Amino acid sequence: PIVHEPEYKMIVLAFLPQLRFLDFTMVDEDEVMAAKEQYQDDLMELEEKERMSSAMLERDELKSHKTSLLVDACIDPIETLFDSMYMEDNEILKLLVLPGVDVLKSDYNEKLTALADDVKGDGLAIRQRQLREIDKLNTAILRVQSKRQEQAIEAITTYDTNIQCLKDQMYKAMDEEDVTSDSGGGMSEQKIKQVYIGPMKAFSVQLQKLSMEQEISLVEMTEQIIGEFESRYGDLRQGSADLMESYFRAAENAENVYFEQTSTLIGDLLEQFGDDKLPDDVTDECRGLLADREILINSCATSHDTHLSKLLTVEEGLRNRGNQETLNMISTYKSNEWIRNRSAIMEIRKLNDLNLAKIDVIFNRVMDKYDDMYQDDDDGQY
Repeated sequence: PIVHEPEYKMIVLAFLPQLRFLDFTMVDEDEVMAAKEQYQDDLMELEEKERMSSAMLERDELKSHKTSLLVDACIDPIETLFDSMYMEDNEILKLLVLPGVDVLKSDYNEKLTALADDVKGDGLAIRQRQLREIDKLNTAILRVQSKRQEQAIEAITTYDTNIQCLKDQMYKAMDEEDVTSDSGGGMSEQKIKQVYIGPMKAFSVQLQKLSMEQEISLVEMTEQIIGEFESRYGDLRQGSADLMESYFRAAENAENVYFEQTSTLIGDLLEQFGDDKLPDDVTDECRGLLADREILINSCATSHDTHLSKLLTVEEGLRNRGNQETLNMISTYKSNEWIRNRSAIMEIRKLNDLNLAKIDVIFNRVMDKYDDMYQDDDDGQY
């Protein structure tokens, strides 16, 4: 039904710039230009809205990215400390009816913002150093693990070469001599075990021992690497903690200055109220609040205590979060190494069991082969 609307085609052509076919007919560029001219004002308004929407989206993404950086650096509360303090302040609405309190509050906010700006650069710089330490740790662990892998490949290659050499010697010797019973001459079963099978198994045991020694060495090197990282990263973490402690002490001082200024302002207003010298533009609500001196002073003190309590709570929470994040990261590396080591030991043992089983198969096949080639005679010969 929409196609029967008088403006249907022109609206579609004007507002769908990607359109190439409309109702099975190729779009005519002249008609598109005419449609855009007809709805020029609407298009300009739409484009402006889209531009503003895109700008807002870009701004939100940038803000989200900056917040993410601050969270990673464990300094994000500096962005919201002022708001979080006043969010829990139940007295501030009462105090804001007093002339001048809003100005003091705005000045206080500017001071905290300036303090936060001073901290951001140093805090993010420390975070970049932390990330570089993490990269160095991962690189160092990967390097020693790669070296361990190369050693393992070399050891297994040597083992395979030794086993193949013994197999070749055994087959050559058995082609030249008869395989006899243990009591007869020639290549006895016992001799095969002593000269060839036994050394094969010894090579397997030797491979297992060497692999275990290499694994122990890898564990020791990894523990040393993680230990050095823990120390270096811990120093950086302490630097970040010291930076934030300086910030919170400065914020605490700013709060005390704000409280002193607010108390002084209240004292002046109370004096003017007592002398009936308040300006004419002072509201009745303000006069009513000044009429109860004790409640007003208590409200100011309660507001101050709320701010300090929130400030110290945020500081403690941030410190605990930073320490816990560091502990969790170190614990993860150590846990991953423990899991890797357990898996490697099981793999080494499994490889040894597999090698020994293969050697038994070699022996059994050799004996089965010669069982088929030789028959028992009266002297017990095969």
